[in-house]
Amino acid sequence: MVSANQCGSVIKSITQAYPPAHGSEKPQIVSRESVNRAVVEGDVVHDMWLADQMASSSQIFLCIDESSKVTGRSFVEIEIGGQYLDERETAWFSPLVVREVVSHTASKMAQMIADELQRINAIQQSRNLHQTRIYEIVVITFDLTSANTGRLGGLGRKLDEKRTKMWENDKAANKIPSWLRDRNQQVASVPPLMIEKGCEDHLAALISTEFARR
Repeated sequence: MVSANQCGSVIKSITQAYPPAHGSEKPQIVSRESVNRAVVEGDVVHDMWLADQMASSSQIFLCIDESSKVTGRSFVEIEIGGQYLDERETAWFSPLVVREVVSHTASKMAQMIADELQRINAIQQSRNLHQTRIYEIVVITFDLTSANTGRLGGLGRKLDEKRTKMWENDKAANKIPSWLRDRNQQVASVPPLMIEKGCEDHLAALISTEFARR
């Protein structure tokens, strides 16, 4: 992941770069250690909030973006969201992780997603919350590349393999959540369908020469 030290350095540089507004007091100089501590504490609070949100939601969805052209370094960002179980019309959406990677094959990306869910699961377990399962992901949005959409080796396929395996294990252990059962509380042989969506910008680029030129 991008380290707390890196984030702290950026935040400290920003606070020092901008002078105080006219007539306002000179801002207090904050040490790098204080900034780093604030970053870590903020990350812990966010993870606890995220654990609550995920535990009280269904229809979990992921958005994945990758960047490597500008800086020469390769980063992956995963964002997560969901629909509340009480069927409120509003949904929520939040960053899950930003990580610098050397390579991001479909298998590694699928494992990264599984690892991040396990990290949140540990928080949910410590607070006696429902532990979000990987088969609860029902929508994934990513770039329209073969690494993501490949029929045999793409990220969608690799992630679905993990979803199916966990579904079968939880079904055998009678751990499938009630909202994923039918009205008779029976469990299907396969997990809910996961919809794969392409990034709208990339989709537009594929179908519009005018968009590509701009």
